[in-house]
Amino acid sequence: MHPTELAPQLPPEYPAEPSVKAHILVNQYFAAVDLYKHEDSLNWQKVNHLLYINAALGAILGFVVDRQSGELLAFTASQAILIVSLVGLAVSTGFAIAVWFGTHYLNNRKLAVRAVEKQLMAMGGVRVVNALPGVVHSKFQRVSPTVWVLRLIPVGFVSLWSLLALTTLLRLGQ
Repeated sequence: MHPTELAPQLPPEYPAEPSVKAHILVNQYFAAVDLYKHEDSLNWQKVNHLLYINAALGAILGFVVDRQSGELLAFTASQAILIVSLVGLAVSTGFAIAVWFGTHYLNNRKLAVRAVEKQLMAMGGVRVVNALPGVVHSKFQRVSPTVWVLRLIPVGFVSLWSLLALTTLLRLGQ
């Protein structure tokens, strides 16, 4: 079922008085907006945590590279770099998946807000979330590019850690 089909439909037993329906819809609108803001905040928190973890892994990597001449906990420097890069790859992949699905869920939350807004507009409300037709001309003003920023940051770390792991494996294989 598409989220726009989830628009609140009041059962026939509810009073037909428009002010009661409007009151219910306004409360649902605020709840839907709060859920949207929560999901947006959650996605940015995921990216922040990913950045902190990758900064820590980068610091560990710097320590390993600095001590490259000796062993580190019975591992050679190349083995330690491989271990750190595999941990970074696993963590970044997990966050990439979480953020990817989180942005899809965020879009569903936005569609739910739009569905309630559409019913409020039928009762005399004005557009808040939906772009005004004919006013917005740029594609970037209709659909936020920050969704792709959220998605591509973890993908970038996956690529970085994959490249480091691959080059380290090739160096170990020589």
